[in-house]
Amino acid sequence: MKNKYILITNMLVNMGIGLIMPITTLYIHNVLHMSLVVAGYTLLLFSGAMVLGNLIGGQLFDRWRSKPLMYISAIIIVIALFLLTLYPYWPIYPILLMLYGAGLGILNASINSYLAFLQKYEIVVIGRQILVWGWPHSYLEFFLVSIFS
Repeated sequence: MKNKYILITNMLVNMGIGLIMPITTLYIHNVLHMSLVVAGYTLLLFSGAMVLGNLIGGQLFDRWRSKPLMYISAIIIVIALFLLTLYPYWPIYPILLMLYGAGLGILNASINSYLAFLQKYEIVVIGRQILVWGWPHSYLEFFLVSIFS
């Protein structure tokens, strides 16, 4: 598989985001003194912003070049995190968390789209058979490669 280090890094970043959400819930509840229901709704808004960011990032990847899109999303993320450290107060916290989620969504979509763009064809050898893994995929190839690789 081509670009497996980028895929592994992307997976680790997504795992880190998933692991930090319970800590965010505790922060909203214990430090900002909001109820757990409000913390849950805040994380729901974060996830919704991330989904919208994924949709926007996919559309922008089709229209723009990939590297400027990644830089813009990284700038959005850095600005959101910087403002979250400066203003960790309740009324602004969910808005900045949504901005952070949208930036993460755009970055995630642009990285995944870029990797899919680079991964046009891959030759996979299973035993004595050679399969060309490309677009469009056949279900038989997917099944065989996932079982025997």
